[in-house]
Amino acid sequence: MEKKSVAARETFALEIKRLVSEKMGAEYQVERLTAGKNNGVIKETLHVSQKSGAYAISFYLEELYRSYCRGIPMEVLSENIAETVREEDKSPVQIQEFLSRSWVEENLFLRLVNLEKNLEQLEGAVYVRRLDLAAVFYVLTEQGEDGIKSFRLPKELWERMGLGSAEEYFAQILENTEQLFPAEVKRLEDSLAECIRKEGGKEPEWLRKELQEENEPARSLFYVLTNRQKINGAIALFYPGLLSRLEERFRGGFYLIPSSVHEILLLAESEEAEAEELNQMVREVNESHVIPEEILSDHVYYYHKSCGLCSRMG
Repeated sequence: MEKKSVAARETFALEIKRLVSEKMGAEYQVERLTAGKNNGVIKETLHVSQKSGAYAISFYLEELYRSYCRGIPMEVLSENIAETVREEDKSPVQIQEFLSRSWVEENLFLRLVNLEKNLEQLEGAVYVRRLDLAAVFYVLTEQGEDGIKSFRLPKELWERMGLGSAEEYFAQILENTEQLFPAEVKRLEDSLAECIRKEGGKEPEWLRKELQEENEPARSLFYVLTNRQKINGAIALFYPGLLSRLEERFRGGFYLIPSSVHEILLLAESEEAEAEELNQMVREVNESHVIPEEILSDHVYYYHKSCGLCSRMG
């Protein structure tokens, strides 16, 4: 069964590459390449580039194959790819602009990843270490209702612009990030209800009862920290003054549980909440429920005004 599945994926990859090549014509090159993702995850892509070298875009073959298995014909998938490439090729942001120091400075923002699991990828990146995490520099190229477009800032480009130490720019770029992606803190119950409604579902009875309760901070066990876009929101834990303001809500120290690179769960410190038990919970959830490239950490963090933010290994 496994061999049959591998053969089916290979047949799909060859055919979708052929169809896209036909639709794009002689000006474009279509290749199957591998791309390194967060935490060392490697994925195969369909890479479409102008032969002039002016433009390139990649599509994950795994996601394309899943769409095909759900019933979307290869002809439709290949046409969607071709249309996407043609539209992106018309983007007002040109590669030459990336070489402008002022443009890059104005559009820099940060994403948070696990340091140890990304050492190889970070060799060519610009980042600042915080605890056992890395705040990686990205450049925003476009932002709209459908999301954002960005690229990880290469160390080579950073050095070419003569910007100096990444640490010197951390505070400024963190402010940029907060302005571009403001923090959002919600009760876990409200966050779950929002996700269910977004998917067109209906809240279970227990959740409806929770939502009907008075919206007081003490009535919720967990809170969710992310950004308004809910994408790569874990960096918000370093926003200036945010954790000290949250401590007022918890009336003391609290744990920060890394749900993923997108969000952090907050839990008030108590006799019932032991760090090692929380660490074990994080490890189990990461192994069974979190996409490998979205794992942020295998342990919880802790904040108290007397010591600030620190790792809590147990």
